[in-house]
Amino acid sequence: MEELQFDEAFLQHLAERGTYRKHVVSVQEIVEAHGGTPRYFLNAGTGRAPVIMVGTARSGRCLVVPMEPTGQVGIWRPVTAFEANRHHRQRYEGSEQ
Repeated sequence: MEELQFDEAFLQHLAERGTYRKHVVSVQEIVEAHGGTPRYFLNAGTGRAPVIMVGTARSGRCLVVPMEPTGQVGIWRPVTAFEANRHHRQRYEGSEQ
Protein backbone atom coordinates (compact mmCIF):
# COMPACT_ATOMS: atom_id res chain seq x y z
CA MET A 1 0.00 0.00 0.00
CA GLU A 2 2.32 2.59 -1.33
CA GLU A 3 -0.08 5.46 -1.85
CA LEU A 4 -3.43 6.67 -0.53
CA GLN A 5 -6.06 8.25 -2.74
CA PHE A 6 -8.55 10.66 -1.19
CA ASP A 7 -11.71 11.38 -3.17
CA GLU A 8 -14.38 14.06 -2.64
CA ALA A 9 -16.83 11.56 -1.13
CA PHE A 10 -14.28 10.64 1.55
CA LEU A 11 -13.46 14.28 2.32
CA GLN A 12 -17.18 15.01 2.69
CA HIS A 13 -17.55 11.95 4.92
CA LEU A 14 -14.79 13.26 7.23
CA ALA A 15 -16.38 16.71 7.34
CA GLU A 16 -19.73 15.26 8.47
CA ARG A 17 -18.33 13.23 11.38
CA GLY A 18 -17.81 16.03 13.89
CA THR A 19 -20.33 14.85 16.46
CA TYR A 20 -18.20 12.14 18.09
CA ARG A 21 -14.58 12.95 18.99
CA LYS A 22 -13.18 9.49 18.20
CA HIS A 23 -14.50 9.84 14.66
CA VAL A 24 -12.96 13.27 14.07
CA VAL A 25 -9.88 12.44 12.00
CA SER A 26 -8.03 14.67 9.56
CA VAL A 27 -6.46 13.73 6.25
CA GLN A 28 -3.15 14.91 7.71
CA GLU A 29 -3.42 12.39 10.57
CA ILE A 30 -4.15 9.59 8.07
CA VAL A 31 -1.14 10.60 5.96
CA GLU A 32 1.05 10.66 9.09
CA ALA A 33 -0.15 7.19 10.14
CA HIS A 34 0.49 5.85 6.63
CA GLY A 35 3.96 7.41 6.55
CA GLY A 36 4.93 5.93 9.89
CA THR A 37 4.90 2.24 10.70
CA PRO A 38 1.33 1.15 10.00
CA ARG A 39 0.17 -2.44 10.17
CA TYR A 40 -2.45 -3.91 7.88
CA PHE A 41 -5.12 -6.45 8.76
CA LEU A 42 -8.02 -8.10 7.01
CA ASN A 43 -11.22 -6.29 7.87
CA ALA A 44 -13.64 -8.42 9.86
CA GLY A 45 -16.53 -6.29 8.58
CA THR A 46 -18.53 -7.06 5.48
CA GLY A 47 -18.32 -3.63 3.87
CA ARG A 48 -16.43 -2.54 0.81
CA ALA A 49 -13.10 -2.13 2.64
CA PRO A 50 -11.34 -5.53 2.82
CA VAL A 51 -8.27 -4.14 4.64
CA ILE A 52 -7.74 -1.90 7.64
CA MET A 53 -4.65 0.13 8.28
CA VAL A 54 -3.78 0.74 11.94
CA GLY A 55 -1.13 3.33 12.67
CA THR A 56 -0.24 6.34 14.75
CA ALA A 57 -0.26 10.01 13.85
CA ARG A 58 2.51 12.32 15.11
CA SER A 59 0.29 13.27 18.03
CA GLY A 60 0.45 9.65 19.21
CA ARG A 61 -3.19 9.08 18.37
CA CYS A 62 -3.72 5.53 17.08
CA LEU A 63 -6.04 5.38 14.06
CA VAL A 64 -7.97 2.72 12.19
CA VAL A 65 -8.48 3.38 8.47
CA PRO A 66 -10.59 0.85 6.53
CA MET A 67 -9.49 0.93 2.89
CA GLU A 68 -10.65 -0.29 -0.50
CA PRO A 69 -8.57 -1.03 -3.60
CA THR A 70 -8.64 1.51 -6.43
CA GLY A 71 -7.77 -0.93 -9.20
CA GLN A 72 -4.32 0.64 -9.50
CA VAL A 73 -1.40 -1.36 -8.09
CA GLY A 74 -0.27 -0.02 -4.72
CA ILE A 75 -2.97 2.67 -4.47
CA TRP A 76 -5.73 2.32 -1.88
CA ARG A 77 -8.63 4.58 -0.96
CA PRO A 78 -9.67 5.21 2.66
CA VAL A 79 -13.38 4.60 3.26
CA THR A 80 -13.56 6.00 6.80
CA ALA A 81 -11.25 6.59 9.77
CA PHE A 82 -11.58 6.56 13.52
CA GLU A 83 -9.56 6.38 16.72
CA ALA A 84 -8.48 2.85 17.57
CA ASN A 85 -10.11 0.99 20.43
CA ARG A 86 -8.22 -1.29 22.82
CA HIS A 87 -8.60 -4.30 20.50
CA HIS A 88 -7.09 -2.42 17.53
CA ARG A 89 -4.24 -1.04 19.63
CA GLN A 90 -3.40 -4.55 20.91
CA ARG A 91 -3.29 -5.88 17.35
CA TYR A 92 -1.13 -2.95 16.25
CA GLU A 93 1.29 -3.50 19.12
CA GLY A 94 1.49 -7.19 18.27
CA SER A 95 0.02 -8.55 21.49
CA GLU A 96 -2.91 -10.04 19.55
CA GLN A 97 -2.79 -11.45 16.06
